[in-house]
Amino acid sequence: MVVNASMTRRFCITSRQAACITGRELCEDCGAFLRWVERPGNTEAQKLRAARIARLAMVETLSEWERGFIKSVAKFKKHSPRQIAVIDRMTKDYLKGA
Repeated sequence: MVVNASMTRRFCITSRQAACITGRELCEDCGAFLRWVERPGNTEAQKLRAARIARLAMVETLSEWERGFIKSVAKFKKHSPRQIAVIDRMTKDYLKGA
């Protein structure tokens, strides 16, 4: 495949989730699918979430379940919407100014 200047990234919703992780890179001329790519901003959100998880892991007042949850999600770069909701709730409950 020859890549030329007319091939640019256009992002489309690829699932029914509001926080879709990937987008499709399409040829601007013919609209042909080129590849799956990360959506802009997702890597920044993942870095911020990883920092929050690291800070939560140092909190001594976590319950046994919460400590296990944080330990398990710390192993992965990407998280499900439910995991993100739990991480956000724990951040709100345990971390000041995060």
